[in-house]
Amino acid sequence: MKHISLLSTLIAALALNAAVATAQPEDGELSGRHQTHKERMQEQFGITDDQFEQMREIRQSGGSREDAAAVLSDDQRAQMQQWREDNPGKSRKMKEHRDRHLSQQESGV
Repeated sequence: MKHISLLSTLIAALALNAAVATAQPEDGELSGRHQTHKERMQEQFGITDDQFEQMREIRQSGGSREDAAAVLSDDQRAQMQQWREDNPGKSRKMKEHRDRHLSQQESGV
């Protein structure tokens, strides 16, 4: 009976490990949520793949939103500022999410 229980636990652990591994994007790939965000920014503000990657790297290395915005054209920055003014609730929620995510990364969670 112990062997069956141990085998069941082992199979469950392997299945969970496989599920987690397939849910994680490969290095350089974006998760579904991040890919959607990228596509939305490209559609709304005309951000290129290179600009998005540069902004992402700046933010991941601890740079501010203003630091990341430096890679944008004047027109793109103006469009983003206008969007923030037109959507204060969404902008605030996105900032809270980013801050929470960065805090978790720093604490190793």
